[in-house]
Amino acid sequence: MTTEQPDDNLFIPLGSYKAPALPTVDTLQALMARLRTLFHKTDDTPFIADDRLQRSTLEMLDDIVAPPACGPLIDELQSTLADWIAQPQRRFNLQLIVLPPGDENGVLASWARQYGHAVLDAPDRTTLLSATTADPINLDGDGVLVIPELERWFLRHRNGLTLVRALLARLDTLERRCVIGCNSWAWAFLCKAVGAHMILPQGLTFRAFDGARLGQWFSQLAGDDSLRHITFRVSDSGADVMAEDDDGQLKHDHFTGLAARSLGIPWVAWHIWRSSLRSSADADESTGAEDRPDDETEAPKKVHPDDEQTLWVVALEQFSLPAGDDAEPALLVLQALLIHGTLSVAELRDVVPVVGESTVLSALVRAGVVEQTRGQLRCTPAAYPAVRSGLSTAGFSMDRL
Repeated sequence: MTTEQPDDNLFIPLGSYKAPALPTVDTLQALMARLRTLFHKTDDTPFIADDRLQRSTLEMLDDIVAPPACGPLIDELQSTLADWIAQPQRRFNLQLIVLPPGDENGVLASWARQYGHAVLDAPDRTTLLSATTADPINLDGDGVLVIPELERWFLRHRNGLTLVRALLARLDTLERRCVIGCNSWAWAFLCKAVGAHMILPQGLTFRAFDGARLGQWFSQLAGDDSLRHITFRVSDSGADVMAEDDDGQLKHDHFTGLAARSLGIPWVAWHIWRSSLRSSADADESTGAEDRPDDETEAPKKVHPDDEQTLWVVALEQFSLPAGDDAEPALLVLQALLIHGTLSVAELRDVVPVVGESTVLSALVRAGVVEQTRGQLRCTPAAYPAVRSGLSTAGFSMDRL
């Protein structure tokens, strides 16, 4: 008996997501590397030394690893919903799209704008704690309505759920087709807090990005004619991570490891990839004889002749969460940011009162785990796997894809 293979271009039911696994060889090598570091020194040196690398300029990265960081998801979402939109019958008029946090480019809103659907903007968060059931929510109109970020309709506060309850009640009787987006942490919270799963249908989410899919996407990002002279090489071996064999498959397994470490989430992988790229520092500044100690006579390691056209891929950045007495308040802050996507400092204090009497937020920002932009705090996308692991280990309620 044969079974029909799923279409890789379509979203999948919530609960079916399978994050890519780290290759066994890669796992063992990482373990052995840690053991070597603990028990003895090594004479191994990278293909290009760390002191010859500098962070690529933002202008270069904007050209080579240009946003948006959502990959082909807009096209895949359209493929998923096209038949549903085209059907004349309206029995099932709601669709729920659940995505991991960190989608700063707004997959759902971008899809809505690209295909001409109406978008319902979220309310100003300053009004959420004072909202009443009498506040109007206008869902009237023709065509498909899109509510991109359900997490923007509430605050995790005793007075912060009124408006999202009213919205769900309106959606329960809505005859107009509507696509609702929500991040996975907010959805898990809303199911427990207001029974959102009793009103909205089973959610859909994208398929995890494996190594081959990441490699193809990043190759496309760097595939512009003006960028074809750039080569991406691993700093410890000099191997070209974009090189393909005769069958068109990537020779290097770098993207397989990146897929596993990013949990298959494209924007997490994109941020990790972008932050791992380095250009060569000026040789006179980093390896000049005048800068060498008197006892350092070894010549600098030879680099690739096209060094000026090479971007070097360094080891993936490791993030550490606060420990000891700061661990619990740090995790409470991180959980709140994952649920809400972004929060101002004042809003964070409303949902996590301990922030008002703690310096843990400053510690998280200094550690690079939380970033602040235009007054809004969020978990750094590249740190999301470490944050999620920390919350899981500590026994916090988790999201589900």
